Amino acid sequence: MKLNTKEKVIKYLLTLKRTYRNHQTRIVITKDVVEKSNFNPDVLLLELYDLDARGFILIDSKIGHKDFTLAINIVLNESILNYFENKKESKILKRNHWIQFWIPVSISILALVVSIIGLK
Repeated sequence: MKLNTKEKVIKYLLTLKRTYRNHQTRIVITKDVVEKSNFNPDVLLLELYDLDARGFILIDSKIGHKDFTLAINIVLNESILNYFENKKESKILKRNHWIQFWIPVSISILALVVSIIGLK
């Protein structure tokens, strides 16, 4: 399975140590954590802001994090915790809908062709 940059960041976030406070799953990203990762800090920061805008995560404070000198506290939402499972289920659902649509349509077209041939 080929992952895009967003999915690589999600997978990376899910591997980090989590803490649980106030019924929320939290992680902390520090400069050391970023240096140990394979991500360019600017790309990682852009992806984090994108995930925040999409509602997958919640960045507690967005001030002073451009170079990761301060730790970034992130709340992981339920949608990101189950992202890959949801993606797999969505793919299966799409395939099932495709099958449910095309099998009856194919049978109908075949029946139409047979009836046209029978009229001649």
